Amino acid sequence: MENCVRVRNEQDRQVLRWLIDTIGEGAVQDAARACAIGDNKPYLSMVTPRLGLVPRRWAPGAVAPDAIGEQHLLTIYAILHRRRRGPKPISGAH
Repeated sequence: MENCVRVRNEQDRQVLRWLIDTIGEGAVQDAARACAIGDNKPYLSMVTPRLGLVPRRWAPGAVAPDAIGEQHLLTIYAILHRRRRGPKPISGAH
């Protein structure tokens, strides 16, 4: 099946397996051919809407933030906030 669509990583492989299990290999191949531009294979993100399906990873709200990700975002925001205020003056400098 990977000869019909672009599979760039393990998540794409999982989505492709899900599509095949859900609607069958023939339907996925037909949709991939319909989405192909010339000899270029389409991305899965082009094929799934044509099939009327949305894999869980692309569904709105499918990815819930976890505590580690939230902590990294807070750190990034803090760094950006400090940069906007500019450098702190060195005490004792005239």
